[in-house]
Amino acid sequence: MIDWNRCSFFAAVLAVSFSAAAQDGGVPQTPIELPKPPPELEQLKPLEGSWSCKGTVPAGAMGPGSPEQSYRSTMKMKKSLDGFWYMTDYEEKKTKTHPVAVKAHGPLGFDPVARKFILLSVDSMGGYVTETSAGWEGDKLVITGEGVVMGQKSTLRDTVTLKGKNELVWASDLKSGGAADFTSMGEQHCKRREDRP
Repeated sequence: MIDWNRCSFFAAVLAVSFSAAAQDGGVPQTPIELPKPPPELEQLKPLEGSWSCKGTVPAGAMGPGSPEQSYRSTMKMKKSLDGFWYMTDYEEKKTKTHPVAVKAHGPLGFDPVARKFILLSVDSMGGYVTETSAGWEGDKLVITGEGVVMGQKSTLRDTVTLKGKNELVWASDLKSGGAADFTSMGEQHCKRREDRP
């Protein structure tokens, strides 16, 4: 059973304590300033919108003896969560020659503490990644990090290269299973679609 008299007593003690601390300068008497979306997010604006992509996966990238694959995909990126993040949705089209069609979802934003861009992503095969980037170097954005891909701990490197305002190339490299070097997982050539967010 709840002892309401005791609860009231503790509430009164807390109220007196906070009042005394405020008078002594222990508690800020002005409201805490809420964070605002970091201005660095404007650097990601070239990626905003809807994209149609044509991708290739090199022979052997999906395992020993796997053939080269070609596929189509779509990517959408738009501001979300009161402007603090760009939310990204990615989806490949499944075909007979590309039977494993991946879907992925996650935010891309800026970490004001580490002063780096950050990409968090989960996919339709149970994988996840956390990648960071120092930012653009000319027209190139290199994002690196770690996660779990195809059930294995992996190191990833994504390189986005702008080709003007309406085209980009997204290349992905993977290192997993104790491999010493990165393996190319292919690249996608994307064009901006008209249905921009």
